Amino acid sequence: MNVLYQCDDNYAPYLGVSLTSLLSNSRCSSEINVIILDFGISKGNLDKIRAVCERYGSSCLVIPCEDIEYFMRDHGVPPYRDSYATFAKLFVREKISFSACRLLYIDCDTVIQSDLGELYHIDMKGNPIAMAEDLLAYRYKKRIGFSADECYYNAGVILFDYGIWNREDWNGRLKRFLGMKWDDGLLKHDQDVFNLVFRGRVTKLPLRYNAQSILASAGIDDVYQVYKRVWSDSGEQIREEKENAVILHFLRFLGESPWDRHSLHPYKKEFDRYAQQSLWKEQEQPVPHRSFLYRIEEVLFRVLPGRAFLLLFKLVHDVFGLI
Repeated sequence: MNVLYQCDDNYAPYLGVSLTSLLSNSRCSSEINVIILDFGISKGNLDKIRAVCERYGSSCLVIPCEDIEYFMRDHGVPPYRDSYATFAKLFVREKISFSACRLLYIDCDTVIQSDLGELYHIDMKGNPIAMAEDLLAYRYKKRIGFSADECYYNAGVILFDYGIWNREDWNGRLKRFLGMKWDDGLLKHDQDVFNLVFRGRVTKLPLRYNAQSILASAGIDDVYQVYKRVWSDSGEQIREEKENAVILHFLRFLGESPWDRHSLHPYKKEFDRYAQQSLWKEQEQPVPHRSFLYRIEEVLFRVLPGRAFLLLFKLVHDVFGLI
């Protein structure tokens, strides 16, 4: 199994926590090849990452990616949170030469709760990539030309099939897209690139492999009742995916991540559990810098019942176009 991460030094501790959860829950961690696309990870964090892999008998390949940063700048692509790291997976086929057909990309802001063998060998139905639906992009996708019933995917977990990728020259298609003038309306950056370039050729992954924060923000029945008109899965499917979640994806909630100080993030307990098992358990918790709107949301989250809060949350995000 080939598993890919990418990050700069700011996110390296969270990569370490995710990696700890991945390898500790794998049935055969010695058969996992860990690949890191490096955007300036410090020696201290790289040493810890390699130590985690060594502990579980996994190989670890670290690939510097300064050239990707230069390419993106030259083509007028804006950085995401002051970094180009999120774009690295677009170029991974140029960075890695191995015979295996499949590669599993996982965001740093995740924990893996069980073995990923079933995901890795899922039927991709002749498509070059597989991704799960982005649960909160139902309005945003219309801004970039997607219809209401068209699926827009989240790039936090991507399964690549490079046999199909190479035969159909998806590398060339990506390069041609990135060679055009960057559209400032693509606010979700690399995620928009994947959705636009691979439109109609993405296998939909079950949500258990990218269980986004909104699924745990209240009771699952309340969550579904608020979002059932915009989600493609049934209530029964949503419940099953939530109960059998394999990869938890820590998309920000109330402007917070689970590693933030005093965070109310719905996955904070799960993050803390693996953080305490990791080599980063002494990592200082940052203080989030949140807007006034997020501070109001936090107060309402504390005082309102789950469904009432989510109805207001959805209304505000729809009206203000928050993504």
